Amino acid sequence: RGVPVGYFELLPHADDSVEIASFGLLPQFIGQGFGGQLLTAAIERAWALAPARVTVHTCTLDGPHALRNYLARG
Repeated sequence: RGVPVGYFELLPHADDSVEIASFGLLPQFIGQGFGGQLLTAAIERAWALAPARVTVHTCTLDGPHALRNYLARG
């Protein structure tokens, strides 16, 4: 506890949505199950802002497990 494993950035938009604009793990924590926990925390924090929707954009530069992680959390 107390050791950063990654980061996320939430970006509220004028259309009443919140975007998970940035998300990632520090290299030494990749593959240890922290990605799911961190993404869940980002989603919960985003919904706590009471938006109409929460979005995340992906690209082929994301890590190899990123898409599976995003899909698993809706």
